[in-house]
Amino acid sequence: MQASYKFTNTCFIKIDAMEEGYVGVWFKGKPELHVNPELLLCEFCNEVLDQQVRLDLEKRYGTIRDSIYQFAFAPIKDRIDDWDE
Repeated sequence: MQASYKFTNTCFIKIDAMEEGYVGVWFKGKPELHVNPELLLCEFCNEVLDQQVRLDLEKRYGTIRDSIYQFAFAPIKDRIDDWDE
């Protein structure tokens, strides 16, 4: 879904569930933009890969990011108390 959304400025996109475990994605280039279908498909595949890597990293390291965020935005007093321990 996230990869498809990035192409809504150049295409009309339809997403349908297919057989179990599969999703179909149909593109129709916006006529005024003269979209190259082969280039569009290549860019979409790269974007799907990029989004999957983001999801995998979030699943694997999301808690670390949350801890860093909480520490970074905690009041200064809380950080000093943490360092004294």
